[in-house]
Amino acid sequence: MGREGPFGVLGLWLGSALDRRFPRVGGGLAFAGLAAGLGAALHAPVAGALLATEILYPSLLLEARALTPALIGALSGFAVYGALFGYTPLLPFRVEVGLEAIPLGLLTGLLAAALTTLWTEGGRFLEGRLRPLAFPLRHALLGLALALALLLLPEALGGGLGWVAIATTPLLPPSSLFLLLLAKLLLLLLAQGVRAYGAPYTPALVLGGLLGALLADLSGPLALPPDALALAGGAAALAGVARAPFAALALSAEWGGYAALPLVLPAVLLAYALTPAQEESPREARATPEAPPSETPPQSEPPLPAPEADGSSGTPPG
Repeated sequence: MGREGPFGVLGLWLGSALDRRFPRVGGGLAFAGLAAGLGAALHAPVAGALLATEILYPSLLLEARALTPALIGALSGFAVYGALFGYTPLLPFRVEVGLEAIPLGLLTGLLAAALTTLWTEGGRFLEGRLRPLAFPLRHALLGLALALALLLLPEALGGGLGWVAIATTPLLPPSSLFLLLLAKLLLLLLAQGVRAYGAPYTPALVLGGLLGALLADLSGPLALPPDALALAGGAAALAGVARAPFAALALSAEWGGYAALPLVLPAVLLAYALTPAQEESPREARATPEAPPSETPPQSEPPLPAPEADGSSGTPPG
């Protein structure tokens, strides 16, 4: 699973601690920390801020007052991270396509939607079958699968973005590319089935990127550069899995340039429209309030201590 999971959680924890330390700031530091972690993990601060916002506000509802701290946190976090580890995109593709790429973009979005639906629905089905097993047994099964992959196909392990870059070159034949895509998909299905730790966003980029590179080898006279299709496939898969089309478009622009939009835009919109949304867990449902947080003013004063609160018997409950 993707490293943006632990990156985002660490940023969220740090922001939550700062929110508790400085309550008069008005909140928002936890959200900024989450966006900082996502932006640093993806090497794309604007996409990280949009991704954090779209995770919290689904159904294309972007809350302006939430996006502002997300952008500040993501840009600040990536500025520090990039100064230490570099600002190069994870996939430094420079893509330039024209309007003639729209049909292939629609095809890429359709295939990406089928792939992400197979992944999410298959993982949900497998999770239901493995739920009766004890926690150690589930993760022992995942460990056994990873050990077999290490012996038989070690290329399927790891982040996978490096193999996406190799897939856009003639070094990897279509048969090997398809085998790598299938092995990666099976491992991700099992990882989701046992509820492994991490986030699915980098794996979605990898699966979509490998699919796009494979499509470049099979598209015949409509073929576009493999790096363009790999970028479009990864963005489309991210939009379908994360339900975050704006973040996927921003990520493709930050990695490949805005000249990729004629290909990426139809792929992202079609994949987002056709991939079924996953049901929210009870924890996620509680984290998303019925009213936008911007309509609730931040608490300017701390609540009364318990003795004083008990002393006012006339105060109604709540």
